[in-house]
Amino acid sequence: MNNKKLIQVIFAVLLPLSIYSQVTLSPAFPAVTFTSPVFLTHAGDGTNRIFVLEQAGYIRVFQNDSSVSTVNTFLNITNKLSAGGERGLLGLAFHPIYSSTRYFYIYYTRIGDGALIVSRFTTM
Repeated sequence: MNNKKLIQVIFAVLLPLSIYSQVTLSPAFPAVTFTSPVFLTHAGDGTNRIFVLEQAGYIRVFQNDSSVSTVNTFLNITNKLSAGGERGLLGLAFHPIYSSTRYFYIYYTRIGDGALIVSRFTTM
């Protein structure tokens, strides 16, 4: 390996470390807790809501406000999935024009056979 390549490798390894040392973490929503959260997103529908997936089969929803203390259940599919390890409710995507279509999609491990399922839902 030539010196130029070695310097590039060292720079690529050390630069991220220096960036991370400047990061400070703080709770975004200190008054709420979740059990095995796997994903956080929004619907892009202008309602300023946050959605959190819990691996056991819940989608929780709440206002995007750091003082929020109330979390509601948006969807409960605990009776349809197998959870634990790498299984459970694993993904959520809102249709690009969710505010018009009201479609959202989930990705989960089906109970019984362990098949990975993508399902579409419609909200009212």
